[in-house]
Amino acid sequence: MMRKKIFSVILLCVLFYACAGSQATPDKVQSTTPDTAKNVSSESAANNQEQKNIQQPESAKASQPAAPVVQYLYITRDAKMRKDPKNLSKIIVILKKGELVEKISDSKNWIQVKSASGKAGWVLRKFVFGGK
Repeated sequence: MMRKKIFSVILLCVLFYACAGSQATPDKVQSTTPDTAKNVSSESAANNQEQKNIQQPESAKASQPAAPVVQYLYITRDAKMRKDPKNLSKIIVILKKGELVEKISDSKNWIQVKSASGKAGWVLRKFVFGGK
């Protein structure tokens, strides 16, 4: 009985994760309004676009960079943060289980992270949860 409950919870989690990643966009709805209403709505849309253009100059639009995406990861058990992605590399600090770190980059078996104290280094991927 307990195994069935655990299995169903795991199955629900997997299905939720699969569905969350594939959010479909709704199809365009065809309008059945008369032609005169279409003309009025297209004119008001053009006026709204002109107002937006007046509010923001072209130089401001071009200078807005995309916000960087920051990914945070959890340490699953005490782990050594190393200077380089090698087992024999110098240990910078020992990260504690449950500590939250910021992902900088990754390689096959290592993830480069930045700790809450601001130190950056490499941690084995198996000690981190949330890094793909």
